[in-house]
Amino acid sequence: LDALGRTDIRVDVRSGQPKQADAAPPLLVQGKGRWRGNPFTLRGGTESPLELTDSGHPFRIHLDGRAGATHAVASGTLTNPFQLRVFDLQFALSGQDLADLYPLLGIAIPPSPPYALNGRLKRDHDLWRYEQFTGKVGDSDLGGNLQFEVGGARPRLTATLESRRLDFDDLAGFVGAPPKTGGGETANAEQKAEAAR
Repeated sequence: LDALGRTDIRVDVRSGQPKQADAAPPLLVQGKGRWRGNPFTLRGGTESPLELTDSGHPFRIHLDGRAGATHAVASGTLTNPFQLRVFDLQFALSGQDLADLYPLLGIAIPPSPPYALNGRLKRDHDLWRYEQFTGKVGDSDLGGNLQFEVGGARPRLTATLESRRLDFDDLAGFVGAPPKTGGGETANAEQKAEAAR
């Protein structure tokens, strides 16, 4: 529970059925509560905790979590999961507004219409990469590669993005313009309220 009472999560971890009779049982994870003020749920599983005895061994996970309108599914491997400094995950992320990620992850992204992205999320210490992702932001398709370096004096974000159908209204938040919501445009509730103002 955080100081403002905005985070209160209960997680149930129990043994599952091993895939083979002589294998160690996996762990099944289920949780719910509030994460930084948002309703939170988590479901998934991991390999047996016996695999943690070798911190250099990639540890398999599959997790499906929701915090408010944000939904994330991660499946892949963590190396030394107690530090979360090296991982390789297939990572699908969707929600109503990319700006909602700031209170959840501490990553500041301008406002956007509803989005759904899927790609490979990798971390190697101070270097984060979201590779070969595809998806939609509003009415635009979006794909490419992102790299985020956090070890220097200032964080550095570089990206190569591609789109076959780009609606510039979907990028309004990135340039400080008000959103457009009429004429069949995809927008979230906050964007509709801002456009009405």
